[in-house]
Order: sequence, then C-alpha cells, then structure tokens
Amino acid sequence: MDLPITSGSIIVLLHPLVVLNISEHWTRTKVALNSTEVSVYGVLLGKQQGHHVEIFNSFELLINENNMTVDNEFFVTRESQSKQVYPDLDLIGWYTTGGKITEQDELFNQQMQELNESLLVLKLDPLQRGGEQLPVRIYESVVDNDGKIHFRQVPYTLATDEAERIGVDHVARVSVSNTGMSSSMVI
Repeated sequence: MDLPITSGSIIVLLHPLVVLNISEHWTRTKVALNSTEVSVYGVLLGKQQGHHVEIFNSFELLINENNMTVDNEFFVTRESQSKQVYPDLDLIGWYTTGGKITEQDELFNQQMQELNESLLVLKLDPLQRGGEQLPVRIYESVVDNDGKIHFRQVPYTLATDEAERIGVDHVARVSVSNTGMSSSMVI
C-alpha cells in the first residue's frame, strides 16, 4: 500500500549513476526477452547518517520470479566485489522497475528486510512518457500500529559531482538527424 508523499522523514540524495544502471539493466533484459513487460531487481548502495541518505551506486540481482527469491550465491559474490571497490558504501535499499508498489514488490521487500530492516525502495518506470521529472519514485518502509508494512513515498534530490555531470552531459548529447537518432563522441 502506498502512503502519501511526506517531507521531513528522511532526506534522500540520488546520484545519476543509479538511474543509468537501472535503465541499462532494464533495457538489456527487455532486449533479451523481446518484451517491455519485464521487471528487474537490484540493490542500492549508499550511506546513511541519521535521516540523511545518499544513494551512490547499485548492482543487479538474479531472482527467481516465480517465488521472488534471490540467487544468494550471486548476491554474496556481488556484495563482496562491491565492498572491495566501495568499502564505505552499504546496502541501503533495493530497486525495481514499474509504476506503483505491487504485491510482488511487497513479497520481495520481506525477503530483503532479512538483510536490513529499514530499506529504501526505488522504482523506475521506464515506460513513463514526458514530463520534466525523472520517472523515479523512492519509498521508505513504515510499520503501522497493527504491524503491517506500508510504503511511504519520500522526496529526493538528484545529486551530482563534477565528474558525474560531465558523464551525464556526454550521454545526453544525442542529436536528431534526418536518419533518426545519432550521438557523437568527443575525445
């Protein structure tokens, strides 16, 4: 169940690399399965200090979609590799694609809470058209009085440093020509 957006609960900074990783994961899966009706899942890596959360990176997960279980061997290997490269980043949440929170997402969240009780959930809607905002929603898990978990959407700010801005600017340099879309690489 989605609760209304609240401000003041936590402050979330989202780095563009996370959005690019999720988009690439979904696109690769969509092409492999030749369908836009795909959901992908992964882990969010970042730092949390009190109510301030910064999401820096992510990695994909292999899951069995029939019962929403994570391939634990793959997860442990990827987590170990991530810790070697980014020792200061922790698992702070998970991501998936689609619109609002689904029953399948709730089942997946139950499994992920075994790793960390207070996880953020990031949903990227790759099929959302138009608009000036990124098609991203971030939720925090909230336990109500009867012990049921709900998801409250929280606002976020896109955070970039100089290197990220240069990279995103380069990726965004796509021009439309008479033959369709093309990009140019400047070295």
